[in-house]
Amino acid sequence: MIEFEIIDELGDGAELLTKSDAYLTVLEARLGQKLTMLLHDLAQIQTAVKIKRRLQQDNRVAVKRPIHNGRISDEVIEILPLPKAVQLANQTSYRDQINVWAADGYDVQTVQMV
Repeated sequence: MIEFEIIDELGDGAELLTKSDAYLTVLEARLGQKLTMLLHDLAQIQTAVKIKRRLQQDNRVAVKRPIHNGRISDEVIEILPLPKAVQLANQTSYRDQINVWAADGYDVQTVQMV
């Protein structure tokens, strides 16, 4: 193989040729794991976008709600019609969620006036 072909194929990665096979194997495994995690995250994002589009068609939104069980606090995600969700958001510490819904194209101004 001609040196110029090597540089063309590897570009900035030509330095990898100076690393040990063991190092490259470990690096390959790490990057493979990261890629798997990124693909999983991407799939979740794409699914969330699809679900949000379906919810928008029905004028519904996902609402994060705190729940308290004695000394333990947690949050749940609830699917609600927009008017009920806006009312709930106004009563809780999740008021900035209304801005997110507005940015997503929901008519929260009209709902807040009612």
